[in-house]
Amino acid sequence: VPQIDKAMTEFGMPVGPFGMQDIAGIDVGWRIRQFLKSIGILSALVAYSVMESTKIFPAALLAERLASCRREGKQVVFTNGCFDLLHPGHIYTLIQAKALGDVLVVAINSDASVKRLKGEQRPILNQEERAVMLSSLAVVDYVTIFAEDTPLEVIRLLLPDMLVKGGDWGADAVVGRDVVEAHGGKVVLIPYQAGFSTTDIIDRIATTHTKP
Repeated sequence: VPQIDKAMTEFGMPVGPFGMQDIAGIDVGWRIRQFLKSIGILSALVAYSVMESTKIFPAALLAERLASCRREGKQVVFTNGCFDLLHPGHIYTLIQAKALGDVLVVAINSDASVKRLKGEQRPILNQEERAVMLSSLAVVDYVTIFAEDTPLEVIRLLLPDMLVKGGDWGADAVVGRDVVEAHGGKVVLIPYQAGFSTTDIIDRIATTHTKP
């Protein structure tokens, strides 16, 4: 992406064959802060990360990749959510989920879906930003985005071996349970980690950083 390469060069940031990975080697300092302040470039970086990612796919393409994984005898684990502000509760659930199988798929609600579920002020981070964050985690193998209010259609398409949700859900309330179990799969509830939620984080920021 020429615009990104140009901006990186202007701020003394290396541009090389590894693209976005080159940024990881830079000391966090003036150049990165100035680079991120460049108008429009940060969102371009996010979009570039999505395009270059080997983890973020539309559900239909992801289904093809998972078919290949199954031919290799791998177990597919699926979980979903908004994942608006990533926090330790999310990380715990993802680590536990990955331990249940070989391939962890995370499906996230689109921006429009989050707004319908959480209100007009959400999401804090858009769907591309959320997808990039999740795809950067070693325990996450694939990320997909769904536009509906629930992941039912995605679950029907991907047919995971394990459907994982946080323990704050009752087993009967887990969307897609019937589909997964009919396919011979299992539903697993991960113990809920109290004290962590996006809403709590937003409230904490609003309380402690409100200007007088």
